[in-house]
Amino acid sequence: MKVKATFTQLVSIFALTFAFVASAFSQTTGSLSGTVQDANAAVIPGVSITITNAATNLSRTAITNAEGRWSVSALPVGSYTVSFQKDGFKKSSSAGVE
Repeated sequence: MKVKATFTQLVSIFALTFAFVASAFSQTTGSLSGTVQDANAAVIPGVSITITNAATNLSRTAITNAEGRWSVSALPVGSYTVSFQKDGFKKSSSAGVE
């Protein structure tokens, strides 16, 4: 069964969780992680995640696992754009993720 939705709909409507772990007190790195789910709370594996630092334009990538989860650690503290892409879906991005 093919889900007919765009990533914009998935990101804005469905449960997508970000956690940025960083402290202003001597920490210089943090992590971003999340879970991509559809309208029925079914996870979406195989989503390509690109995390781009707004200040340096350097990026890191991850792919959601079988449980729809992803995580990227050792990121310099800052503001990021997180993009989501999977064949059959429209690409979506979230800017200003800190």
